[in-house]
Amino acid sequence: MSTKNKKEGTKTSHRRPPEAELEAMMSEALGRAFPSVPRRDFRHQERFSVTVGHDTFEVDGLRNWRAVGRADIILLHQDRPLAVVELKRAGLDLTDDDRRQGQSYANQLTPRPPLVIVTNGSDCGFFDSSTGAPWVPGTTEGEIVTKLFENAAKIAAANLDWAIEVLMGPDAGVWPNAVRARTRHVLDQMTGTASAHAKPFVTDFLIPRVATVSVKRAFDAGQLTLLITGAPLSGKSHILREFAERMATSETYAVFLVRGGRGGAGLFQRIANTLSAALEWAVTADDIRQWLRRLSRSVGDPVLVLAIDGVVPDSPVANDMEELSESGFGPRLRLLATTDDVGGLLSGSNGRDVTALGEAAQTIQVDVLSQIEFQKAQEVLAAHRIGFQKGADFAGEYRAPWLLRTLLADISQDSRHTDHGVVLSSMLGIWFIDAVRKRFAGLGEAAHGFRLLARDFVADVARTSSELALEMSHGFVVRRDALQQPTRDVIDSLASQGWLRSYRHAGGEDVIAPRAPDLFLSEVAYAISEELERQVAADPRAAGHWLADRLEGVFLGDLIGAQAIRDMATRQGAFSSGLLVGLYDRTPRARPFKRGVVAFQKPDGTLQDLRINGDGTVMLLDAARQPQGEPIDLEGELPQTYGPMAGWMILAQLAYLPASVGDDDRPVVGGSLLLEIGTCPFPLMRAARDPVGHLVHDIAGHGSVLCVENGVVEPATSAMQQFFTAQWKDAASWFDEALSRKSLPLLNRILIALRHARHVSTGARKEWANKMLKERIDPAISAILKQDKPLSKRTQGKVRKSTRQK
Repeated sequence: MSTKNKKEGTKTSHRRPPEAELEAMMSEALGRAFPSVPRRDFRHQERFSVTVGHDTFEVDGLRNWRAVGRADIILLHQDRPLAVVELKRAGLDLTDDDRRQGQSYANQLTPRPPLVIVTNGSDCGFFDSSTGAPWVPGTTEGEIVTKLFENAAKIAAANLDWAIEVLMGPDAGVWPNAVRARTRHVLDQMTGTASAHAKPFVTDFLIPRVATVSVKRAFDAGQLTLLITGAPLSGKSHILREFAERMATSETYAVFLVRGGRGGAGLFQRIANTLSAALEWAVTADDIRQWLRRLSRSVGDPVLVLAIDGVVPDSPVANDMEELSESGFGPRLRLLATTDDVGGLLSGSNGRDVTALGEAAQTIQVDVLSQIEFQKAQEVLAAHRIGFQKGADFAGEYRAPWLLRTLLADISQDSRHTDHGVVLSSMLGIWFIDAVRKRFAGLGEAAHGFRLLARDFVADVARTSSELALEMSHGFVVRRDALQQPTRDVIDSLASQGWLRSYRHAGGEDVIAPRAPDLFLSEVAYAISEELERQVAADPRAAGHWLADRLEGVFLGDLIGAQAIRDMATRQGAFSSGLLVGLYDRTPRARPFKRGVVAFQKPDGTLQDLRINGDGTVMLLDAARQPQGEPIDLEGELPQTYGPMAGWMILAQLAYLPASVGDDDRPVVGGSLLLEIGTCPFPLMRAARDPVGHLVHDIAGHGSVLCVENGVVEPATSAMQQFFTAQWKDAASWFDEALSRKSLPLLNRILIALRHARHVSTGARKEWANKMLKERIDPAISAILKQDKPLSKRTQGKVRKSTRQK
C-alpha cells in the first residue's frame, strides 16, 4: 500500500464505527489465514481473561481499539481457542513486540490457542504460539485446524518466559489492573485494627486530606514528580493510600505502591521482587528499568504512578529515583514519594548542588489537620460512634492524626462502648495517659527503650534551632546528639521494629521521632517524675519552678507535668504543697510587642520574620531580614505573646485528679487551684500550629475573656464543668469565695462551665446549674460591668477573633 493509500485508508476507516472497522479487518485476516475454512466455523471475542501467577486480569480488545488503534482478540474455531489475533489499524507498522504480546497471551490461556496472528489489514504474520516460529497457512480444508490443535496438545505447559510481556507491554490492557492488584495487596498488609501498633493504616479510618487533592491537580497539570514532606506521623503515608484508593477505578492513573526505607534493595529491584512473588515468574531490576522507560513514552491511558512511601536520602531507593530523574522519563510515568528529609533529596551531599530529582520535583507540605480536615475527621470518627464536645475545634492536639487514631484504639478496646457511642472532652485531659498506659501494659522491651529515650529527652536542655523548638511544641522529637550510650545501644533495634524514625530536621539537627508518640508521652511523664522527686527532696518550691520551666514549649507539657506529679505522689504517698506554690509562681503574663523583630510559624510550618515598627505597623521580612512589600497597619492591635503558660496549665490539669478531692467529694485542692488560676486575664489554652480564631471580649481593666460561643476550650474551665456536673458538700461556700474575688475572668469561666454543665446534666443537677447562673453568676457579672461609669464602647466589651499560635 502506498503512502497515499495508507492515509486514505486511515481516513476511510475512521468514518466507520470502531466495531465495524474491527469486524472488517478480522474478516480480512481470516481470509488470508484460512482461505478454505468456512467462516461460519469461526467466532471471536473482544474480551477475555488471562491468568498470571495469583491474579486474573481482563483484556478489553475493543476498548484498546478505540483508544490506541490496536486490539487483542481471541479467535475460536467451533468453540475451541484457535488463535490470539493482534489487530492494528491500517498505517500502523507491525513489530516483533506485537507477536510477543500475542504469544504471551496465548501461553496463559487454558486451553492454549496454538496460533498467533498479527495484522494491520495489509500485512499479516502467522506464528506458532509455542515457539514463536512463523507458520505458513495450508490449503486443505479441515486438516489445517486439526493439525494446529494436535500440535498444541503436545505442549505440556505454557512458556512463561513470555509472561512478562503481558504486564510490561505498554499498550496491553493488563498492566493497570496488575499494578492495582499489587497496590491493594500492599495496602492490605499495611492495614489493621487501630490498636495494631505495627500497622500504619486502620481499617475504615482514612481522613480525607487537602494534600491528596493537590497531588491530583499537580499531576493533571503535567507535573512528573511530587515529594510529600512533613513531620513524622503527620499523615504523609495516608496521602498515598488515599490517592491509590481514589484512583482504583480511574482511567487516568494507575498507582503502584512501593515501600521505601533506609537499606535493602533499590526501587527497580523492589518492584521486581514484588512482581516476581506475585506473578510467579522471574523479573529483574533491568526488566523493570526498561519497562518504566518504555511505558513512560508510550501513548494511551492510564498513567503509571509509582507511589514510594518513606524515601531516605542516599538510600538505594533514592539513588534509583535520582537515576530515573537524570535519564529522564516520559509523561506516562509519574513519581509520588513521601519523605521526612526532603532537603536531603533535593540537594547534593555538599548541601549546595541541586540534584536531578530536586530540579524535577514539586514539594507538597503535610502538617496537622486543618479546620476543614478536622471536620472530615469528625465525620469519619462519627461512623465509629465517637464524637466531641463543643470546643474541640480549638484544641490543637486533636489536629494530630496519630492522636485521633490512639483515641479510636482506646475506645474500640473498651467494652463499655461496644453497644453505644462516646462523646469526648473538647480537649485532651489526664485521662488520656491513663488509657495509654492501659493499652501498652506488658509491652516489654520497646517500653524500656522508650523510657531510656524519654530520660535523655528530659535531660536535654541544649539550645536548639528555632525550627526544632517550634517542632517540639507541636510533637515529639529527640536530638540524636542528646542520646546517652544506653539509649544508643537500643535505638537501632527499635528502629528496625518500626518504633522509631531518624531524619535530619529542617533546623539542621539530626533527630529521632518516636512512632508511638502516645507511649513516649507516658514515658516522658515518668522520666519527669523521677527528676522531680530528686528536686522536691532538695527544695519543693524550686522544683515547681524547674517543672514549669522545663515543660514550657513542650508538646502537651501540661499533661506531662500533671502526670509526673501524680506518678511521684503515687510512689511517695504524698507531695509537698510547696511544689504547687512553685508552679503558681510562674504567673502567665501578656506582653505586647511595640518594636523589634520576631519570628512566627505559619500554618505550613515555615518561619516568617516580622519587624514590628513603633508606629503601629509591621513589615514582613525575607530570609535575609530585608523588607517584603508594604507595611501592614495593625489598626491598634499590637501583637502579643502569652507566657509563661506551663505552670498554671499544669495546675489546671491537677484540678482533675482524684487526689485533689478531699472528704465527702468536696474539692479541696482542686477547687482552690481553680479559684486561683481562674483569675488569669486571658485564655489559658495550648498553642496550635493551625489555629482556629476564637472569639474573645476585650474589656478594659479586666483583660480578655472567652466568648461563651466557643464552648469549653480551656483545661481550667473544663475542670470547673467536671465539678459542676458532680455534687459536693460545700459547693455554696466555693461560689461565695469566687464571687467575693470580683474577678471578671473567673466569673466568665464559671459562666461557661455552668452553661455546659447544664447542657450535659439532667434533673436536679440541671436545675441547680440553671439556678446558679440566674441567681448568682449573671448578676455578679452585670454588677462588675456597671461599676465604671459612663460605660465606654470598649468597657462594654469589644469582640474580636484571636488565635493561639507560637
